[in-house]
Amino acid sequence: MVKKWDNVLLGLLCGIVVPVLIMLAYYKISYTDVSFSYFLDRMSSNHLEAKLISVSTVGNLGAFFLFLYLNLDRTAKGVVGSMFIYGAIIMYYKY
Repeated sequence: MVKKWDNVLLGLLCGIVVPVLIMLAYYKISYTDVSFSYFLDRMSSNHLEAKLISVSTVGNLGAFFLFLYLNLDRTAKGVVGSMFIYGAIIMYYKY
């Protein structure tokens, strides 16, 4: 694989974007008849933000293993770094 793709910033960006895309897909599949602001308000009023973020970050597992398979170790490290960021966000919402 081309080594220009093997950098931590790309992994960090990928690790931040993938859970957002999964959350948007969940919204589109499950809440087709309501607005996105209503969806977020509903999640917030039921204190489900941490659970939604936790489930959304499962997609980073696929990105991590894909980068390892392609021998892009630094990019995989960036994905792990994004998981620490999401972990901090989850801790904020839980406590």
